[in-house]
Amino acid sequence: MKRETSEGQKREDLRVRKSIRSIRGAFWDLMAREGFDAMTVAQIISEAEIGRSTFYAHYQDKFDLLDREEAALLEGLERAALGDGDALSPFHEHLLRLLGYFRENGRHFVLLVRDGGDPSFRQKLYVALHDVAEAHQAAARLGVPDRYLIAAASGMMTSVIVEWVSSGMRESDEELASIIDTLVGPTASVLSGR
Repeated sequence: MKRETSEGQKREDLRVRKSIRSIRGAFWDLMAREGFDAMTVAQIISEAEIGRSTFYAHYQDKFDLLDREEAALLEGLERAALGDGDALSPFHEHLLRLLGYFRENGRHFVLLVRDGGDPSFRQKLYVALHDVAEAHQAAARLGVPDRYLIAAASGMMTSVIVEWVSSGMRESDEELASIIDTLVGPTASVLSGR
C-alpha cells in the first residue's frame, strides 16, 4: 500500500512541475508579446493550457508570479557570481561567471528591463549586484567607506550589464568583463583584493 502512495505522490509531483513549467513558459511568452502591465491572468491560463484553479493553487496573482520569477532569477545570479563560495578569488573570475549567467538567461533579463517589463527590476538587480560586490569586499581601502565603494561598483555594473543585455549581448563575456574591469577601475581592485 505504501508503494502506491509513493507512486501516486510522484505522479502528483510530476503534474505540479508540469503545471508550474507551463505557467512560467506562458508568463515569459506573454511578457515578450504583451508586456507585464497588459498581461492578464486569464491570458496566462489560456496560454499555459491549465485551469484557473491550477493557476491559483500556485500563485496569488500575476504580481506573485512576477515576484517569484524575479527572485529565482536573482538568486541564480548570486549563486553564479559566487560560484564555489570563494569570495577572495579574483573579481574577474566571478564577473565571468556572472556574465555567463546573464547570457544564459538574457531573454528574461531583457524582458524585465525593457519598456513593458518591471520598472522596479533595475533596482532589484542593483541590490543583487550590491550583495555580490559586498561578498567580494577586501581589506584594502581607497579612503572611502565600504558602503560607498560597493554602491559605486554595483551601480556601474548594473548600468553596464543592463545596457549589454538590452543591446543583444554583442560582446563576449570576456570582452564585457574587461570593459567592466576598466570602468570600475580602482574599485575592482579593492573588491578583488589585488
